[in-house]
Amino acid sequence: MTLLLGSLMRRSALLGAVLALIVGFATFTYVRSSSAITTPAPAVERAAVLVARREILPHTVVTAADVELRDLPAEAVLLPTLRSTDAVIGLVTTQHIVAGQQLLPGQFVAEAAGGTLAQLIPEGSRAVAIAISDAIAAGGLIAPGDRVDVVAVFDESRAGRSGSALVVDDVGVLAVASLVVGESPPESEARSRSSAGTSPRQLSATVTLAVSPAQAQRLAVAEEFGELRLVLRRAGDSTRTTTATVDLERVTGASR
Repeated sequence: MTLLLGSLMRRSALLGAVLALIVGFATFTYVRSSSAITTPAPAVERAAVLVARREILPHTVVTAADVELRDLPAEAVLLPTLRSTDAVIGLVTTQHIVAGQQLLPGQFVAEAAGGTLAQLIPEGSRAVAIAISDAIAAGGLIAPGDRVDVVAVFDESRAGRSGSALVVDDVGVLAVASLVVGESPPESEARSRSSAGTSPRQLSATVTLAVSPAQAQRLAVAEEFGELRLVLRRAGDSTRTTTATVDLERVTGASR
């Protein structure tokens, strides 16, 4: 009886030791995994910025329903950003803004700043309108927002000599006829141009350019004594154009 009791006690002690090892290992594993899970990730800096709640068309007075503050990662914030709805409510948009787009100061003007075109003139520039036909304005495909060079073609009866010269280069087109930057052409005009195929319409148009005061003077003289032609630039091309005056003798001589 004593032997049996001693054997049972030894087995109980051994079983207790095994259970203690199992519990200890389980506790160690749990603590280790918990510490790994609860290690905080690096904080991402965020900022509240003003965005368009819905599409806003050009020349629209902004209301509270058009804009909202949205929390974005700081690295995604455009500068100089706007951070208050009060900064734009009551102002007028100068361009088309899509829903969710971040809002920047250059997209708005005060309504009292002048007419639509006056609000689009860059600081330090002047708007100059020149009469030109669709046929000599890159096939009638020049649109507001494009950038162009202006070449004058002179004839002897008006200028005393014939030839052509670059008058100004890399200037912005503010408007074509009554269509200004940021606007879409009327549906009727779009249909007219589509049905015309590749043949430009022989119609007169007024193209308004943003130029410096000195460039405005050069354009005025060139238009008085010659015919102006617009040369469309590739989008994003800001290289300076350097050309010599070309006369008929140089043109015919270059072909030999």
